[in-house]
Amino acid sequence: MHIGIFGLSGSGKTTLTSRLGRSHKRFVMISASLLIKNRGGVVQYDELGRQRVVSNQSVLVDAYKEFKVVHHDTMIELHSIIESEEGVIEIEPQILRGLELDLAFFLKLDPCLLSERRVLDLTKKRKLSNALELKYLQERAIEICQVALGKKLTIVDGEQAFRDIEDALSHKLIG
Repeated sequence: MHIGIFGLSGSGKTTLTSRLGRSHKRFVMISASLLIKNRGGVVQYDELGRQRVVSNQSVLVDAYKEFKVVHHDTMIELHSIIESEEGVIEIEPQILRGLELDLAFFLKLDPCLLSERRVLDLTKKRKLSNALELKYLQERAIEICQVALGKKLTIVDGEQAFRDIEDALSHKLIG
């Protein structure tokens, strides 16, 4: 089973997948950024532009296909929108479809909380956006995922995402 965890930068995808990985040892956790970086792609905020993001996405699809051959159960952190110094770059739905996910979850966070988290996180360089901008970005990111993934996508609230995903996985893994 291959599961995608989507969300804006700073929404808690890494924390969530780490926690899920401790409860579901059969899954191998990976981030799209790591797969791209391991293939020579560039993922640093200040070096991302539209052309680089487009080339990174084809690298991602190929790298993830190979990763899935070796690892039969994966959980991958993904973005449907990439923020760069050049602006917001939307990932084409066919790229997300090309990942061939079995399930996907979008980690939706209150925009005020997301803004606060991003200000406090000094480990990553990113554009400082206010809550209204983040609300729009999050809505657009969800729309892209819905178009690409349809019924495979579940939107989960950031505060109870772990429990919601646990519930979905227990039904899917048992059923």
